[in-house]
Amino acid sequence: MKKLATFTVTIMLAGCSTFSGNKNDVHSVTTEFVSSNIKVTYTREGDVEMIQSIGAARVTSNLPSAREEAASMAVLKARRQLSEFIKVELDSERFVATITNSLQRSNEGQTDINSNIAYDLKENIKQKSSAILMGTMVESERYDEASKSMVVVVRASPRDRKAMNQIRGTLGM
Repeated sequence: MKKLATFTVTIMLAGCSTFSGNKNDVHSVTTEFVSSNIKVTYTREGDVEMIQSIGAARVTSNLPSAREEAASMAVLKARRQLSEFIKVELDSERFVATITNSLQRSNEGQTDINSNIAYDLKENIKQKSSAILMGTMVESERYDEASKSMVVVVRASPRDRKAMNQIRGTLGM
């Protein structure tokens, strides 16, 4: 019973720390890669704050389990997109150009500085890629009536990873 109470308190604290506003959000930039359904949020120093991926899968029947199966498929698609993004998109010049353009639109710094931030971000994501891929969690899922599909948002962030490690430590895993 004590372990359950500790687990519940840890989940609540992790939830508050994960979803509460960050006092450094003013210094964060979010860039969307529309073609791969990926959003990257990062600091102006080039540190990754969060990566999101959106996946969708059609609900193919009216069975009670159909939405759940479609949600599972959407999660797999979102994680696959994230993996492909890290392996392919990250090594392209398009990644650096897109990040640099986002930084310019946010009216911060000069082009050469923005380009350096983009390269720093690229290296940080590469170095943390296995932790990013292992630390993904489902942020939201919803049923889209128009397309009759489940849409899932999967995300990974250092804060989420720390919260998961805290929970594992509390449970003795």
